[in-house]
Amino acid sequence: MKQIPYIFLILFGCSGPDNNSQTGFENNPLETETDETRTNTNIIRPVRVKAMTQSITEEDTVEVTMKDRHYILYPDGKIAVQNTTTKLSDTFHLKTDLIVDEAHFLDYKNDLIVYYSATDYDCGSSYIEAYDRATNKLKWSNSIYGFNLTDPVVTGSITYVASIGFIGKLNLDNGRYFWKHDDLYNQTKFDGFGSIEITGNKVSFIQSHWVKDTKPPGRIIVNDKTGEIEKIIKIAP
Repeated sequence: MKQIPYIFLILFGCSGPDNNSQTGFENNPLETETDETRTNTNIIRPVRVKAMTQSITEEDTVEVTMKDRHYILYPDGKIAVQNTTTKLSDTFHLKTDLIVDEAHFLDYKNDLIVYYSATDYDCGSSYIEAYDRATNKLKWSNSIYGFNLTDPVVTGSITYVASIGFIGKLNLDNGRYFWKHDDLYNQTKFDGFGSIEITGNKVSFIQSHWVKDTKPPGRIIVNDKTGEIEKIIKIAP
């Protein structure tokens, strides 16, 4: 079994979208939030189906069953799907031609939402795509810009996403951002965000935190409605 070497993606010059290897991602205008956008206040966390381990083999795959669909994700971004009710099977491919090192699946209305990061072991970027569950056809796609993809958070038709140097709030119905900030690494020097928390009208993007650290992690606090950054808290030296 051929081994593909594992490399940590702490490569600070490569946090933006890889435009040479991925094309066609939409650069949508910002979305306007309405009262109907947030259909409930329950917090949902998409299923993490793949994360890079110490090594990846060409045969490395992960499987997950969501409702009546069984999905198999391959490292090259191919997804095999079987309808567990009708036994019909199909395959489709994420837009990447790189190695998928992390992915999260969300069953949303009639769609499969896939959040993922992809790498060529030199640079990496993250993306979100929506596929029609009935046809497995791509409905929309957008970039989450950096690598070190954070576990996304969903409430109603809204999802909050983050990667190194990037945070955003996006509409799952059309893939458009309500707001986003894409040049945060120079301000914070955070290697990534470990979690996202929502409290009232505040969204906190919390710095990755090692268990051995005794000081509380840094965070970026955003006004959920306006998208304005209200505070950046860094770890005290």
